Amino acid sequence: MLTPHNVQFHKPVTITFSWTEHADSIGLLPTFGLAYQGDDGIWMFAGANSIDVNAKTVSVLCREALLFRDCR
Repeated sequence: MLTPHNVQFHKPVTITFSWTEHADSIGLLPTFGLAYQGDDGIWMFAGANSIDVNAKTVSVLCREALLFRDCR
């Protein structure tokens, strides 16, 4: 979770997570990405801007720190 919530970035930021610990449970890598939960409790799929199979990382570009809201 990113905090504080409702923070608008002046420029988009790239958030990168490692999936090394979960590599054995990822069935179809092209469908892999990040998700966030809105204030209403509904999960939204943000996708991924890049997946680095060598480093085992997934990255998404965000403009707001509200659990990845407005990510592309």
